[in-house]
Amino acid sequence: MTVFRISDIILVAVMICAAAVTYKVKYEAQKRYQEIRQIERQIEAEKDTINLLHADWALMTQPARMQRLAAQYQEQLGLQIIEPGQIVGVTDIPERLPDAIQNIIENSDALIARGGLTDERDTIQTGSIRQ
Repeated sequence: MTVFRISDIILVAVMICAAAVTYKVKYEAQKRYQEIRQIERQIEAEKDTINLLHADWALMTQPARMQRLAAQYQEQLGLQIIEPGQIVGVTDIPERLPDAIQNIIENSDALIARGGLTDERDTIQTGSIRQ
């Protein structure tokens, strides 16, 4: 008879522990679900802010507004109206004049070709330059 009562007590204790664990898991799940909902609300608020900023940017960069501001601050910024002759193609840009280093290289190559200098080039090879 005592064995039966001890097993009953053990089973009741196990059921109470299982109920406590179930309650704790349920409470943690609800807590996590509330955190997820809060993060989702924050994400929606950030998306709304981004959309608002895009709309604000569109308003700020309207050509009519930019033209009005350019006219308003023309003297302070030293702005001038573009003439069609100011716009050129790539072929209209003059060739770059050789700089001092380029002149030295060309002169040394010419001296080597005439035999005035020996062709003692650097034999150290790096990974970036092929010889």
